[in-house]
Amino acid sequence: MAGVETTVVVVSDSHLSALTPDALVNWDVVVGYIDDFRILDFDDRRHVWAPTTWAVLPDSVQRAIGAKRCGVVSLSLPVSGHADISLVEPPGISQLTVTREVPNPYSD
Repeated sequence: MAGVETTVVVVSDSHLSALTPDALVNWDVVVGYIDDFRILDFDDRRHVWAPTTWAVLPDSVQRAIGAKRCGVVSLSLPVSGHADISLVEPPGISQLTVTREVPNPYSD
């Protein structure tokens, strides 16, 4: 898509461990690529999908794989073990769908 810029940050386990050498955190994978919220345990890793904070795509464009909700992911990182993860819908956040409540920003 013209005019859309994507930034991908890749951080290794060793880099994260060096930041917190005394912690026994089993680092999880958190991404915001798909607009759904989902927690998936796969290959000894917990994958967390962060939702959109603006508007979801309609099912006709992207089928729901997780919870298709607008919100933010809350992470509580304990000294050991997996993070406590939850979907938070802050007060005032709207549940909008592109092409229904808001215009399609990608159309010509």
